Amino acid sequence: MEIVELSSPLPQLSVIFSFGIYDGVHLGHQYLLSLMRALSQARALPVAVMTFIDPPKAISLELTSRGRRRALLERQGVDLLVELPFSQALQRMGAKEFLQMVSTLFSVDTWVVGSDVGFGKGREGDKNLLCAHALENNQRAVVVERLCHCDQELSSSRIRELLLSGREQEASVLLGL
Repeated sequence: MEIVELSSPLPQLSVIFSFGIYDGVHLGHQYLLSLMRALSQARALPVAVMTFIDPPKAISLELTSRGRRRALLERQGVDLLVELPFSQALQRMGAKEFLQMVSTLFSVDTWVVGSDVGFGKGREGDKNLLCAHALENNQRAVVVERLCHCDQELSSSRIRELLLSGREQEASVLLGL
């Protein structure tokens, strides 16, 4: 896996692309990444993921360190990893501006996101805005529904709740450990 530094110019690569915090790289993330790998193989394009350094303050308990997240993403078949600081400038960026910023980095062939995706200032961007953007730009968008485990949606927030309530074994199952 190549760690893409934004300090130097990037070649305009065509990619299968996703973005998010990917905290824990849990079973839901792993499923989404497996779909990206299948698309990658079918279209002969690399898998690129953008994640964030110093995640939002709303995250009270990080499930993985930066190094562990890198290792887990590499194990899941990510070819290119972009790590952006979750800066005030990024937090103030509008949803459309965020999509344009990504488009300056990569030529996105296919966006792959979870159904609960939120991006841009105040999470104003959602799956509908992303799909409309993809359509306007002759790109594809794949929206992946959340997985459920024991009738509850699988998410990093759910795993944090389990850990904070002392249910480490259940959390480990959802993390794929």
